[in-house]
Amino acid sequence: MGVVIACGLTPLVNPHGLEMIRIWQRIVGSKVLPEVINEHMPMDPSSALGLAVIGLGAFYIAMLAGTLPKMPRVSWIVPLVWFVLSFKGIRQGPLFAVCAGVAITDLWKHTIWHRLLVKHGDGSTAWDAENPAEVARRGGSLWAGLAVPAVLVAVTFALQVKQIEVPVIGHGWARLDPDFIPSDMTTDVTEYAARVPRGTPIFNDANLGGYLIYHTPNLKIFMDDRCELYGDEWIKNYSDALGKPPEELGLVFEGWAAKYRFERAIVMTNPPPKDKPPIEQYLLSASGKWREVSRGKRAVMFERVK
Repeated sequence: MGVVIACGLTPLVNPHGLEMIRIWQRIVGSKVLPEVINEHMPMDPSSALGLAVIGLGAFYIAMLAGTLPKMPRVSWIVPLVWFVLSFKGIRQGPLFAVCAGVAITDLWKHTIWHRLLVKHGDGSTAWDAENPAEVARRGGSLWAGLAVPAVLVAVTFALQVKQIEVPVIGHGWARLDPDFIPSDMTTDVTEYAARVPRGTPIFNDANLGGYLIYHTPNLKIFMDDRCELYGDEWIKNYSDALGKPPEELGLVFEGWAAKYRFERAIVMTNPPPKDKPPIEQYLLSASGKWREVSRGKRAVMFERVK
């Protein structure tokens, strides 16, 4: 009962409070997000991610079936719910994987597969909790096993304190991937933000909203990927506009520029040999209105010609 009460109170331990529930309802109930946002789309069984989720799901169901005819514990059934929801939205796939990993570890020794392995295979895969000698043996190996992660934590702490760059556990090793985030343009972006008044508007692709909020919080972004803030109508209009040919998109874009009064635009680009997105094609063609001022591997920044 205490666990249930604690779970019920978790919405209060976040910056949104009870508003978190309404945010969740807007996201889950949206009719537009599954059409325009990849992570909200139904699972594609032919994709690598879809095959991985289905493969793990088949293995999990086989393990769960091995506990029959014994009544499964409720905690063993939870991953099944996330597995079914993964077909509706692929963003549930990671939640299923985490829950399945925990459940399989717990239910394994209750399966017929475990009993068969002990009977006909390698008996070292099981242990008898009723056997004092076995319990003592495992107790000793437990302490030996704890020594390894303890040493790893200590080494990691030392590397962080000494600021030594070592892959995975060292200082300063994790960086934003320039293949997805325009980290190579950060200097140009922050220098522009430092020259303009606080609250200066800028046009940006939705995927670059978080990048700008982090590096240039004084700029007023056009939008970001917090879809619940914008509503289905705005998201659909934005998505439809970016999918138009450059000439038609230009009309919409200039309407936005007049309404929201932004003088700069930062948009995503594609590395060669992929085609440039329509928004970039328009801005490059509108030489009398916009000019390119900075280009990175995954983004381009333009300013209005005065």
